[in-house]
Parts: sequence; C-alpha cells; structure tokens
Amino acid sequence: MVVLRELRVKAPHMLLGIILWLVQAVASAAELPPIRVVTSEFPPYNFTYNGALVGVSVDVVHALLEEAGVKNTTIENMPWARAYQLAKAESNVLIFSITRTLERESLFKWIGTIAPVDYSFFARKKSGLRIENLEHARQLRVATTNGDVVDQLCKRLDFPFLQSVGGQNAYEQNVRKLLNGRVDVWGVATLPAIYFLQSTDRRGEVVRVGAIRELDSEGMYVAFGSMTDDVLVSHFRRALERVRQRGIDRQALQRFLSAP
Repeated sequence: MVVLRELRVKAPHMLLGIILWLVQAVASAAELPPIRVVTSEFPPYNFTYNGALVGVSVDVVHALLEEAGVKNTTIENMPWARAYQLAKAESNVLIFSITRTLERESLFKWIGTIAPVDYSFFARKKSGLRIENLEHARQLRVATTNGDVVDQLCKRLDFPFLQSVGGQNAYEQNVRKLLNGRVDVWGVATLPAIYFLQSTDRRGEVVRVGAIRELDSEGMYVAFGSMTDDVLVSHFRRALERVRQRGIDRQALQRFLSAP
C-alpha cells in the first residue's frame, strides 16, 4: 500500500517531466537553423543508383536528420573537394562520409561515426608489388583523389610522384591510369575501392597490396565545420547516439556489405 501511495504521488511528477522533455525536444527542433547536407560519390558509403543517392552512410544520415528534427533538406552530391571546402568555410553545413585526422581535428566539429573504414594501396595484380610502408610507396607513382584523406597525407609528406585527380569519376580515372601503366599504385579507402572494382569487373586485374596504417580510424564520421554553433552540434550528437542505439548503422552496413 505504501508503494502504491508513492507511485500515485510520483506519477504526476513523472508525467510532467515527460511532457516537459517532449516540449523541449519539439522546441529544439523548431528552432533549428537551415541545415545544408553535403557528400560525394563514395560507394558503398554514398553513391547514385537509379538516380537516387543511396549507401551505408546515406541510410544513417537520413535517420540522423529525422531524429534531429531536420525537415525539407536534400543531401547534395558534389565533388569531394568542393564539399570539404564548403563545410569548412560555412556554418551549419553537415558533411559525410569524412575521416577524422589530426590535420582536420580543429577544422570540424565531429558529430560521430556512422560506418567503419580503413585505407589501402592497390596495384595491378601482374605487378607483383607489395607495399610494406609509406616510405616504399613514396618512391612510386601514386594515384589519389584530390582532397581526400590519402591525398592530404601524401601531399603533407611531399610524395614526389603523386598524381591526384578530382571529380565524381576520380576512381575510374585512377584505375584506368593504373591499368595503362601511368601510375604504380592507387591510394584509397579499402571498401569503396573493392566495391568499385567489383562493379566494373576489374577485381581480378587490380588487387590490394598494402595497408595505409597511418590512416587507421575509428570510422567514417559526420561533422559540421568549426563555425557551427556548439548548441547545434550537441543536438546532433545526441540524435546520432539515439540512432546508433537503435542499430541503424549496423543495419545499413549489413544491407550494403554484400553489394553489388
């Protein structure tokens, strides 16, 4: 009986607390500034399929935007270098899939991880190459995508024979140069490279020849530029935490892992 009386006393207060929390959540969503969301072609994380943007990261970001209360926002697909500069230079621009590095740490406000990632060197199978470390790769002609994390690493280390290309077809350009003998190795994120090689029937011609251990990462991130208000950043961090608690990131990875 004592327990029942305590519950009767506490119930109104609990209910009031829940109502206040809901009101605050709705108010927080209503007060959100316009959010711009940018990414680039990076299968299987984000890529165009039958005219629509899909992928592991895209599924998670859609869930994040819904959880955060963002309405009427379209994810913009553009060359990576442009997306990167836009997010870095303007406030309230959400960018994904981006790797967190020391070089980028202060340039962005990091929301959290949305997918796993690692980086590798690829070469023609018949080359017989095996890359043990960056010093070995530094002596070779290395192909990269302009502005991505591998490209930034190679430029910071002054790779003398670096060849970087931009645009949405950067992977196609780099693989073609590799097969034509114009470069020796291709530095790239492992999963997207394998996905691309499978989708273009080149998996038997181009193989992984070494890991880029200097780019070991917790995973692909979603982030705002450093000019974005901390209150908004905190709101998105809490929203992403709830999305991950529901297992949306694991479900998205499982959905695209065996594709194409």
